[in-house]
Amino acid sequence: MGKPKVKIVTMDEILELHDTWIKRLGGQPGIFNPSVLMYAYEAQMSPYYETIFQKAANFGGRITKEHAFNDGNKRTGYSCCWLFLRRNGYILLPSFKEAYEVFKRLSLGTDVPGEMTYEELSEWLEANSIPIEGLF
Repeated sequence: MGKPKVKIVTMDEILELHDTWIKRLGGQPGIFNPSVLMYAYEAQMSPYYETIFQKAANFGGRITKEHAFNDGNKRTGYSCCWLFLRRNGYILLPSFKEAYEVFKRLSLGTDVPGEMTYEELSEWLEANSIPIEGLF
């Protein structure tokens, strides 16, 4: 039996999550860097990232860290991680409010003291998620 098929978050859903956060809490709408957004989207399917948590970290994490949007990158990145993990059998337990400091550290510039890496985000996601299977 092969690996289970990864269930992705579509580009339309990513844009909808972003728009929802901007409408809810404010900020400048729009895409800042289309290449970053595409690279983040493709991380969900990349064979380079072996675990579902590595895929989630490089998907939502890249949106946050590399500023795919004009505003709302931390909110959108977290939401993308949450939805991607949910689709693939996990519940990410911390709310955005609880996870804010993690995504804030992730959004720091490279080599800034306190900066979080994608690998550290992957480990945090795994430590803060539980499998859906068996919950109900």
